[in-house]
Amino acid sequence: MNDGKIYKVIIFGQEYSIATDESEEQVRKVADTVDKLMCTIAGKSALRDGNRVAVLAALRLASEVFNLEKQLCERNIDEKRLMELVDHILVSSITTG
Repeated sequence: MNDGKIYKVIIFGQEYSIATDESEEQVRKVADTVDKLMCTIAGKSALRDGNRVAVLAALRLASEVFNLEKQLCERNIDEKRLMELVDHILVSSITTG
């Protein structure tokens, strides 16, 4: 069971109770982000069905998460290569010095 607090937020005109250990500021920022995204999607597509708008918003957010994870993985690979290069240079300088 969650020992966190319960916050009430409004997303796409509906009130939700969110039980979480996150700070109220974090919960409100996340809820606001989802609300704005859903309103943007509904406005651009003239959709009023909350379920469809929610699915489209979830797909967009999941895509963003996937892209961020991909970028992070690529950065980690780049950092690993850089560390290997530094190690190689250090070893070379020690053996030639």
